[in-house]
Amino acid sequence: MLQKEQWMQIHVLKAQGVSEREIARRLGISRNTVARYLSAEEVP
Repeated sequence: MLQKEQWMQIHVLKAQGVSEREIARRLGISRNTVARYLSAEEVP
Protein backbone atom coordinates (compact mmCIF):
# COMPACT_ATOMS: atom_id res chain seq x y z
CA MET A 1 0.00 0.00 0.00
CA LEU A 2 3.01 2.27 0.41
CA GLN A 3 3.33 2.70 -3.36
CA LYS A 4 -0.27 3.92 -3.65
CA GLU A 5 0.17 6.35 -0.77
CA GLN A 6 3.45 7.67 -2.19
CA TRP A 7 1.95 7.97 -5.69
CA MET A 8 -0.95 10.00 -4.31
CA GLN A 9 1.33 12.14 -2.15
CA ILE A 10 3.63 12.89 -5.09
CA HIS A 11 0.70 13.95 -7.27
CA VAL A 12 -0.77 16.14 -4.52
CA LEU A 13 2.55 17.89 -3.90
CA LYS A 14 3.09 18.44 -7.63
CA ALA A 15 -0.42 19.92 -7.94
CA GLN A 16 0.53 22.32 -5.14
CA GLY A 17 3.47 23.51 -7.22
CA VAL A 18 6.25 21.68 -5.39
CA SER A 19 9.22 20.85 -7.63
CA GLU A 20 10.17 17.26 -8.39
CA ARG A 21 13.49 17.80 -6.62
CA GLU A 22 11.75 19.08 -3.48
CA ILE A 23 9.23 16.22 -3.56
CA ALA A 24 12.11 13.74 -3.69
CA ARG A 25 13.83 15.47 -0.78
CA ARG A 26 10.69 15.58 1.36
CA LEU A 27 9.81 11.94 0.76
CA GLY A 28 13.35 10.60 0.87
CA ILE A 29 13.19 9.04 -2.59
CA SER A 30 15.09 9.59 -5.82
CA ARG A 31 14.11 12.20 -8.39
CA ASN A 32 13.85 9.38 -10.93
CA THR A 33 11.20 7.71 -8.78
CA VAL A 34 9.27 10.97 -8.54
CA ALA A 35 9.41 11.43 -12.31
CA ARG A 36 8.31 7.83 -12.90
CA TYR A 37 5.36 8.15 -10.52
CA LEU A 38 4.31 11.46 -12.09
CA SER A 39 4.34 9.98 -15.58
CA ALA A 40 2.23 7.00 -14.48
CA GLU A 41 -1.50 7.60 -14.85
CA GLU A 42 -2.21 4.71 -12.49
CA VAL A 43 -0.43 3.45 -9.40
CA PRO A 44 2.59 1.43 -10.56
